[in-house]
Amino acid sequence: MNSFRILRFFSCQQQAERERQVLEIQQANAAQRERNKKARDEARRRQTEAKRKDVLRAKQEHALAAEQRRQYDEEQQEYNIQRSQQVRREHQQSRERRRLEQVQSDTRQISEMLAVLKDVLRAKQEHALAAEQRVSFPPHHYGAYKSLLP
Repeated sequence: MNSFRILRFFSCQQQAERERQVLEIQQANAAQRERNKKARDEARRRQTEAKRKDVLRAKQEHALAAEQRRQYDEEQQEYNIQRSQQVRREHQQSRERRRLEQVQSDTRQISEMLAVLKDVLRAKQEHALAAEQRVSFPPHHYGAYKSLLP
């Protein structure tokens, strides 16, 4: 019976050893699961943080691009306004230059016409004077007025 007790004792010891090993394995597995969970949580947290930073960076880039477009549009609008004003001034100056050239041309033509009219008037006056002189001394009555001549 002694051997039975020894066998039973060894059997109990082996059973206790197996239970201790099973418990150690279970604890090791639980610890590994906890480490894995923490690693997954940390990876998720880093991924979430990276996504948040990417979204923030994208929003900042979008805002910067929108600001650059707005600034470009304002500069383009200002340029267009200035260019439009410059074109209007150039057109106005061109119209004024053409008007001045037309006035100068009209003035030249009027001056030429006045010169012609003066020549015509002078010719008419000379013609009228000559006609008056002929009337004063008609050739067929020349003898009658001969005594008046010195």
